[in-house]
Amino acid sequence: MEENKKILSILLVEDNKINQMVATSILKKRGYTCETAENGKEAVDILVQKEFDLVLMDCQMPVMDGYEATKKIRSPESRVLNKDIPIIAMTANAMAGAREKCLEAGMSDYVVKPMEPKILFETLVKWIQEGERDPVPVTISEKNNLQEKTAFPHDLDGIDIETGLRRTGGNRVLYSDLLQAFVTDHGNDNQVISRALLENNIETALRTAHTLKGVAGGIGALALYESAQKVEIAVREDQLKLLEPLMEKMTRDLQEVVEDLKKKIIQQPSFNMKNKSDQPINIEKIISLLDELQEMAEEMNPDADEKAKEINQLLQLHDSIHKELGERLFNQSADMDFEEVLETLTELRKAFGNTDS
Repeated sequence: MEENKKILSILLVEDNKINQMVATSILKKRGYTCETAENGKEAVDILVQKEFDLVLMDCQMPVMDGYEATKKIRSPESRVLNKDIPIIAMTANAMAGAREKCLEAGMSDYVVKPMEPKILFETLVKWIQEGERDPVPVTISEKNNLQEKTAFPHDLDGIDIETGLRRTGGNRVLYSDLLQAFVTDHGNDNQVISRALLENNIETALRTAHTLKGVAGGIGALALYESAQKVEIAVREDQLKLLEPLMEKMTRDLQEVVEDLKKKIIQQPSFNMKNKSDQPINIEKIISLLDELQEMAEEMNPDADEKAKEINQLLQLHDSIHKELGERLFNQSADMDFEEVLETLTELRKAFGNTDS
């Protein structure tokens, strides 16, 4: 019977990059093949062309959510190759009625995010036979490599490392990658939510809070998980009077996590003192870079730190008397303190009114 064994295929429907990384890693480690779709519409299109053994379907996604996608898959008019395929919902909503809503949409079962690998696999084997998969063995040397490859801190502010590692299947390399991705992708989610609320864009505010909650739980940022969940509920239930203190608490929790990750996990840029240039800075170039950063800071663009890094490197390279402003600018941009970035930009503009800069 061994020759009939096949590797089972799973379609993972998830719009968040960090959640994709986690789920894909633990599924492949368990021996499943995994393909991803970023929203329900993309999933339906894929299922029209290709068969899978099971679908892991996120519930809340842009373009088309998991509920609507499931209804389309189950519809008699559907052109998918297997209308009866098991569909397991992934939801960050553990509130009463969540299971019923999933089942009413035609989903087979559901798991709560942040996912615990043990519970996920217990759910999967209800719907696809464990004997049909072909797990990839992990050798002792590979396990040791996972433990040793990443130099990992003993503690992180606002993060329960044990929980985060458990939810990533004990893979320290993956967990370190997730923590870095969290800073890049979610380090300014509080500002995204605040701006969305000011613009009365409730959908964006709700989706951002919901995603932040799920991702925070996945990395073990438990206090942030709880505070983001409270913001999500307040936005959904239109409890605007409660939002200000809840947003303040969530912002503090987020900043605590991000600031410590930057100190202990994120690689800070280093500058080679041997490569300094004796040539004066090109004033037109530095002013142009300052203009570009100004626009990014005004838009609260999270990629502003890359432009600030370029400015800082230029000031360091030429050993400018204003290089401390460059370092300050980079640190402020990395922390997404956009108001302070704009203030430092004003200082630099004044400074470069002098030709001896």
